[in-house]
Amino acid sequence: MSKSSLIVESPVLEAFRVYEAQQRLAHTKVGCALVVTLMPAGSLLDYFVYPDRIREFFFLRLVAAALAGLMWIFLLTKTGRKCSKWLGVVVPLVPVIFIAWMIAVKEGFASPYYAGLNLVLLAVGAVR
Repeated sequence: MSKSSLIVESPVLEAFRVYEAQQRLAHTKVGCALVVTLMPAGSLLDYFVYPDRIREFFFLRLVAAALAGLMWIFLLTKTGRKCSKWLGVVVPLVPVIFIAWMIAVKEGFASPYYAGLNLVLLAVGAVR
């Protein structure tokens, strides 16, 4: 039996692919919204945990939020909708990279900000 005879394109399969693409796009937009709102909100934690680095960390948080905002805007375009599959992977990496940067700048592996990485994983699991 040839490989091509096993692949049957049906209206149901096509409808599933369309639905999956819509859900992926919606979830990626929610992820962007979470990063845009929660990264700057984390400055309240910075104020209590690392008051000596509040400005530096706030700047990093704003850059992360801005990147997520740009991806969110990009998702509103036709090209962005086509790229939603890989953007769905990139969006959670934005806060992870910036939180890892904050961890590296301060106490390394002893930093309590490792909990932030766990929160990102929890949010990704909830959105997916």
